[in-house]
Amino acid sequence: QKRWDEAALHLARLERLAPDSPLTWWIAANVAHARGDDRELARWVERLRRDAPDRLETRQAERGAWERW
Repeated sequence: QKRWDEAALHLARLERLAPDSPLTWWIAANVAHARGDDRELARWVERLRRDAPDRLETRQAERGAWERW
């Protein structure tokens, strides 16, 4: 249904619960991508590259293998 405002609230809650999780960063990058927010997307992808370079989530982000919601 693409309720991005609601998704943003859930994401903010997830960030409070798991702030240093590459999976959380991946979800945030996907939401930014789905919303078309290139600035926020770049921020999350950079965080993945910097803090989790060897993770699957980072490789997916670099390939542009986004979730299809």
